Amino acid sequence: MTGFARSSDTHADKKARSALEKIMRLRSEELARISRRARYVRDYLLREFQWPYNAIKGASPVAIPPDDHAAQCRMLIECFESGDTIWVGELTASGQLRHGAYFRTREEWIANCTPPPAPFICPATFRSGSHSRSNASLDTRRFLVVESDTLDRDRVGGIFRFLRDNVGLPLIAVVNTGGKSLHGWFRYPDEKTLQELKAILPQLGCDPKMFTASQPARLPGFPRGRGYQELVYCDPAAATTGDIRSLEIALPLPELYYTGSRGLFYTQTETGWTEVSQALAENILVDAGVSKNPLNGEPLPETKRAIIQLVKDKALDYAAPVAGYPVGLHAVLGRKILVTRESRPVEAKAGDFPLIRDIFQQLFGECQQAYVYGWLKIRYESLLNRRWHYGQVLALCGPRNSGKSLFQALLTEFFGGTSANPYPFMTGVTAFNSDWFAATHLMVEDAAESTNYAIRRRLASYIKQIAVNKKQNCSQKYRDSVTLMPIWAATISLNDEPTCLQVLPPIDEDVRDKIMLLKVSHCNMPMPTETADQKAAFWNALVAELPSLADYLLKYQIPDEIRCERFNVTHYHHPDLLQGLGEIAPATTLIEIIDAVLFAEHSNGFSALDGPARPLSTWEGTAPELQARLTENTSYGSVARQLLPHPNACGQLLGQLEREECRRVKRKRTAQKRLWIIEPPAEL
Repeated sequence: MTGFARSSDTHADKKARSALEKIMRLRSEELARISRRARYVRDYLLREFQWPYNAIKGASPVAIPPDDHAAQCRMLIECFESGDTIWVGELTASGQLRHGAYFRTREEWIANCTPPPAPFICPATFRSGSHSRSNASLDTRRFLVVESDTLDRDRVGGIFRFLRDNVGLPLIAVVNTGGKSLHGWFRYPDEKTLQELKAILPQLGCDPKMFTASQPARLPGFPRGRGYQELVYCDPAAATTGDIRSLEIALPLPELYYTGSRGLFYTQTETGWTEVSQALAENILVDAGVSKNPLNGEPLPETKRAIIQLVKDKALDYAAPVAGYPVGLHAVLGRKILVTRESRPVEAKAGDFPLIRDIFQQLFGECQQAYVYGWLKIRYESLLNRRWHYGQVLALCGPRNSGKSLFQALLTEFFGGTSANPYPFMTGVTAFNSDWFAATHLMVEDAAESTNYAIRRRLASYIKQIAVNKKQNCSQKYRDSVTLMPIWAATISLNDEPTCLQVLPPIDEDVRDKIMLLKVSHCNMPMPTETADQKAAFWNALVAELPSLADYLLKYQIPDEIRCERFNVTHYHHPDLLQGLGEIAPATTLIEIIDAVLFAEHSNGFSALDGPARPLSTWEGTAPELQARLTENTSYGSVARQLLPHPNACGQLLGQLEREECRRVKRKRTAQKRLWIIEPPAEL
């Protein structure tokens, strides 16, 4: 014999009993799902409905006198109904005939609230003449008190707000117990809602003992320790304004987000967020208590309805790591961004860093170290505080195997362990740069090789963007581009041979203050690095010193003589590097091509451009005429076309030569056009 079956049951009885058992089973399954859902979404619910303690106090519909303890006691008791018999007393004031004095009517207690008579009150009412605070003496359950021993005052308010706003339970009062917790007083719910609350509230961190009908709660106004139990929120007129929502509907869905561009969902893991397919997202919903079956006569299974709701409500514009941002949801320039992982810079710790200090001294010498420490300080503090700040690109030029790459590797570790090579996008090799945005360190190593003038100008443009533009465009494959605001540190390393130096952009007025040019000397490593084990030990020793370097930087004062308003530390260009760049600057290259094309082939003293038999002392013509002549030359046309990629390029460089006091280049205006006069080199 199973369930409710009896041998004397009729067929109709068995059928009815079977239907009842099915209803009970379905209800039990529903409560189990609700319980699982509550456990799954607890942190998300507390975050979505957060209601800090001070906000609760400020939201009270009825003004509460802060220091009138008797008034606070009276205000809570007045929330009961006229004629209710209420218990107020110590925990032991129950069970004997003499304890009948603690069971009084609402009106009697209101008249005896000065001072508040006892520390506890029961949210239920009792039959007249009771002397025992027991379930057997109960008359009516007026209120349900919700409290938590694990959630502090700023977090438990999220539970109160969820029950009030999403479920529809009227919140009558909130009492500060004088300890660590709050008591939320709600009008007592119907039986169906009560069963659902019993399923979810313990999963949300609330005390299940408060469901006991005779369980006492703290009475406001009574002293406790060095303070008082305090009424902080009161709304005696709060009433049910509509149907109480089922908890299966009121509870939020598990925190899943949707990316329409890829048709994927994101779910939270221990380290961040990971992408999952729709099928796996539906399994996550089922695991979290969402039914696989249709509910309330709906045509679609609840999981499918949940997916549709997520697509509507939780769609993202971008989901990926963003340099300098913590894991979680962010609003960036009106876009909904989910940061899936984060890179945090090294945590500062007092100590010394002799190995790193020695390496810096060898690499940069005394003169350049102040700029290095100043630059590192600004970039580190920007990433640490998650606040964008202007920052130059750091260029390191030195001999092969001098330690440049080691310095860059240390910076990657120091800034959070993520790096990306921006050079392919900067030079047009790829049209996508989304990998930049996951990295705190943009790092170009010796792989940069192009000396093409147009590419160098493009590189200059991106150096300016990285240094001074807060908003950066993220170009993604198969997806729309999005504007983000990453926090980066950017470095370039290259060898100091003339051909390698030509990779750097021309140091003109636009880029001059946005790049640091540091000359790197060879560094003798302060520990053995011949074997793999020695290299690993050396690296581990360097990494162990990074917290001390961070502490030093936080305390470091940038010298006044190298401070500037925009970047905090002014740019520095090593004279030797500037001289090397000057020798290969575009304007310098142009005059060399002019000498080779115009003057070397006409060293006999005549210019074909100006007609035959005219002695050549100067060349005179327009910039377009000169550009055409140079780019069409058999020997130098290829170089000239790289140097002059657009129609105005020649005129711009001639203007730069004139501004830089090149005495051989002057402009001349006529009524019809602008001419340029170029004198031959002195040796001709």
